[in-house]
Amino acid sequence: MKFIDFRSLHVRVIFILSLFLLGFLGYSLFTLKKTEETMLSLEEAKARTLMQSNLSNLADALYFHFDRTAEDILKTILLQNQGIVALRLYSSAPKSHPASFTADPSLSFEDLKKREGIYPILFSVKKDKERLATVEALYQPSLSKRYFETYRFTALISTLLLITLFVGAASYIYMKIRAFYLLGRKLESIDPVHVKTIEPVDSYSEIESITNAVNRLFLKISDYARALRESKRHLMEAQKIAHVGSWEYNLREKTFVASDEFYRILGIDRHEEKIGLVRLMHLITPDERKPFLQKLKTAIRAGGRFEVIHKIHTATGKVKYLKTIVKVRYRKGGAGKVMGISMDVTEEINAKKHADHLALHDPLTGLLNRRAFIENVNLVLKIAERHNNMFAILFIDLDNFKPVNDSFGHETGDALLQKIAHILTDGVRKSDVIARIGGDEFVALLNDISSIENVENIINKLIANISKIHKIHKHEIKVTASIGAAIYPIHGKDTETLLRNADAAMYEAKRSGKNHYLIFNESIRRRLSDRMLVMEEIEEALKHGEIELFFQPQINLKSGEVKGAEVLTRWNHPKKGLIFPGDYIPIIEETDLVIEYDHYVIKKTCQVLKEWSKSSFSSLVLSVNLSARHFNSRNLQLKMQQVLEEHEVSAEKIELEITETLSMENVDFAMSILQNLKDIGYMIAIDDFGTGYSSLNYLKKLPFDYLKIDRGFISDIDKFEDNATIVKLIIQMAHTLGKKVIAEGPEKEEHIHLLKALECDFAQGYYYAKPMNRKMFEDYVVSIHL
Repeated sequence: MKFIDFRSLHVRVIFILSLFLLGFLGYSLFTLKKTEETMLSLEEAKARTLMQSNLSNLADALYFHFDRTAEDILKTILLQNQGIVALRLYSSAPKSHPASFTADPSLSFEDLKKREGIYPILFSVKKDKERLATVEALYQPSLSKRYFETYRFTALISTLLLITLFVGAASYIYMKIRAFYLLGRKLESIDPVHVKTIEPVDSYSEIESITNAVNRLFLKISDYARALRESKRHLMEAQKIAHVGSWEYNLREKTFVASDEFYRILGIDRHEEKIGLVRLMHLITPDERKPFLQKLKTAIRAGGRFEVIHKIHTATGKVKYLKTIVKVRYRKGGAGKVMGISMDVTEEINAKKHADHLALHDPLTGLLNRRAFIENVNLVLKIAERHNNMFAILFIDLDNFKPVNDSFGHETGDALLQKIAHILTDGVRKSDVIARIGGDEFVALLNDISSIENVENIINKLIANISKIHKIHKHEIKVTASIGAAIYPIHGKDTETLLRNADAAMYEAKRSGKNHYLIFNESIRRRLSDRMLVMEEIEEALKHGEIELFFQPQINLKSGEVKGAEVLTRWNHPKKGLIFPGDYIPIIEETDLVIEYDHYVIKKTCQVLKEWSKSSFSSLVLSVNLSARHFNSRNLQLKMQQVLEEHEVSAEKIELEITETLSMENVDFAMSILQNLKDIGYMIAIDDFGTGYSSLNYLKKLPFDYLKIDRGFISDIDKFEDNATIVKLIIQMAHTLGKKVIAEGPEKEEHIHLLKALECDFAQGYYYAKPMNRKMFEDYVVSIHL
């Protein structure tokens, strides 16, 4: 039959059972034969015993020639032993004939002797050692005959039953094993990718148990396979997301396999081309191929690993950077594999190059930044020291650049800066260096100059080109530049000194009229020294509490009551006496010292408010100015929160003033900072309103509480109708936005009458009071409220 296989288990089992049956039958026959022989031997022994017991009488009868008596004895033996069926006497006497006696007279001795199952026995008859005759007895084992006739029948029945049982058992085993065989064939036909449960091939409980176990195993395998496929899919997705491809090279079989992502990284369609290690090596750029191969050979020889970043030319012609990690693993027997992981780091490398470029370049103009410029100066300085060369550093600041941003927008301002960068680059030699170090600030390094006149010629050329009319976005824009210069080694012998002196010269050029240049000189040095001295003295003044608070009242024009005051400062110098802010504030505003100064004023203000909180002055609100640097500083919100908590003062008692110009420089940033301060609880006032270029669209978005009209509009409000009209419009606009208005600088009663008529809310000026110290201010408040 088709399913029979002589190598199969069921055929072998049936063969073994057959051998066992044949062995059993053979053993049974052998035992039966032995039993039969034993019983025949016993019956023969019995016949011999009977004959022996009568041979002595027979010997006496023959010795005395009593023939008749001898015959009677033989007949008696036949009668006494049913097993002996015939006797024949062979006398030794001459001419004697054998005498035969049979139990059945109808049968002759010869006939009986020929019959099956009759056995002859010879006995020798002797008397006094004389042989008288020989007796041949034929005996038939009747007992064993009857026994074996019955036994044969029983054995036949038993054998038939045994064969029947054997056939049944063989059939049962065959069917069992055949069921396993059919189950195995079903298992062979199962698709490992799409595993399905199988039905039992028969109803045997063992097969059902095995089938159920196999189905459970299949379910687990299916779950595992599904998880494995999912894991593989996730791995492929992760490789795709991470731009990581894996590959493996079998050193013995010279086979190369790679993941789909690796093919994608190389720009190769794996269905169209199968790559190998040689192909991969050729994709590596020639300058990096040899080092890569050397590292690979070393790793293969030593069984190690290496990591390298290298370039490749993809099949599509692109250049990519790969970070490849290679590990060589050997198994027992020497078989080895080279396993690699290659990550596409092109974006990272390009980003790093871009970041490195940005670290040294200005992103807007592409010029070097401050850091790169200083590195160049340091390098040129070393060369100049060695060769006694001269070089110059120029500080270039655009005049009136801010109105360009305010009037035409930052996009136009940026375009102008880019054009100025081109003018500066074109206006110097290729060996010179131009950099942008701030918003509208540039620096130039004029390398290896021959004279100061040479520097002045270059500066004049730059000023002339910058001051031309520039067409930007359909706008005609004119700006000028103030330039300061410092020359090595005349004005300094180190980078920091040269930069500081060039900056000081530029500052003096701007202060003395703009649109021209100054080369650093002793006069500038002295002024710079004076500024440095002021900075140092202010630091000491803050430490020793020499900065005093002065208060200028703010009056409610409707009620006449004191709303509060603007906090101003005076420097109580230990030697020079009282110094007004105009003499030192512009100096410290150029440095971060102004942040420390602002914080000092705010702390002192909080101390005053804390002391007033339990007095009749508890309703007063104090207004404090925030400088531009402080407003733009980091952690402003945190510091402003901490100073309130430190002095246990309500933020509603403090009004923070920022200038209109500052609020409009970066509206989104200003909105964010002001909202943070409002969230703390501070009141916000826009100071010097009317002097800037506020956009009403932006102004309405700013979170503030008060508008302070600049004193320039108030001082002539009674003389010029235009001023009154402007003030009226400002007040109406503020009220429309839900804000209050404070007029700065009213000095005459006419000013107050006009402001009241225009429905201004508050006024602050000499008409009411000049700035005064705390004691005088408290007395003033008391006098007003009496």
